Amino acid sequence: KRGQSSLVEGEAVLMDLAAKKGTAEYISTKLVRYLVHDDPPTKTIKAVSKAYRSSDGDVRAMLHAVFDSKEFWSRENYRAKFKTPLEFVVSALRAVDAEVADPQRLHAKLESMGQAIYHCDDPTGWSDTAEAWLDPGVMAVRWQFALDLAGNRIRGTAIPETYWDSVPPRLPPRLWQHHLTKEILPGGAGNRTRAALSTITDEYLTKARNPDILKLGPILVGLLLGSPEFQQQ
Repeated sequence: KRGQSSLVEGEAVLMDLAAKKGTAEYISTKLVRYLVHDDPPTKTIKAVSKAYRSSDGDVRAMLHAVFDSKEFWSRENYRAKFKTPLEFVVSALRAVDAEVADPQRLHAKLESMGQAIYHCDDPTGWSDTAEAWLDPGVMAVRWQFALDLAGNRIRGTAIPETYWDSVPPRLPPRLWQHHLTKEILPGGAGNRTRAALSTITDEYLTKARNPDILKLGPILVGLLLGSPEFQQQ
């Protein structure tokens, strides 16, 4: 009976906290920061907070409020979020259809990027803001991971040869970079990324007698996965 009484009292406290205006604003701020921008728009927070209170905290209603907001679809918030190490690694693996036979090396890579799985010291969890992850040293680790993944140099993980079958066989080698960019960066690449791809392609084609996608392709893919555009959500 004493245990049941404590449980009822505990649930009552939680229900009371859940009904507080401050709770609605706090949770709404975290949700908008996660889905829209590191500096969450006040207008969107208010709309999501209102949805929280009117629906008794229904997450679906809150998400609808986010997706219905102008700020969510605003051009200035496009690609505004920066991928965490886990998001970066998983999205890179998916982008190249990687086959993972042994994830141990991937776990080690994540640890070197600062986000070892299940090892967050902070009880509030990992930060999802760019400030927490935009460290020059860690970025170098991301770039190296991109090149190693594209070059099949990560033990236990490999890009299948069938991935390169997506490149049309009659496509001129000079256009390989454009095809791969569309595959990996549907939103397009920036000027610096395109310039780097063109430079690598030109250097390769001036030396190669028989251009081979299996030789140039991994270099281009490594650059694309390590590009600023791929780091963005």
